[in-house]
Amino acid sequence: MDFQTLPPHRFKEILMRKIFWFLSLFIWASPAWLTAQQGTIAGRIIDMSDRQPMVGVNVIVQGTQRGAASAADGSYRIEHMPAGVYTLVFRMIGYEQKTV
Repeated sequence: MDFQTLPPHRFKEILMRKIFWFLSLFIWASPAWLTAQQGTIAGRIIDMSDRQPMVGVNVIVQGTQRGAASAADGSYRIEHMPAGVYTLVFRMIGYEQKTV
């Protein structure tokens, strides 16, 4: 049985069912597409003289308002960043600013 021989109400029913499944799949897959284009910048900061973690270092993504401060173990994490290449600025009182 092909679509040309179906009664009009049956054709509409099949068409609506296909549209429903297509839209359901699209809505279900959309969050994966959105999150695939974002990432996290993370790292750990240590003092090169004694290899100890540095606490409270300000890490700023240059040219944005985004940033973080390093934790007790020296780690920092900046989430939900659009995919791309960034320059980070590290600042702490008593230390020279470092741009990477």
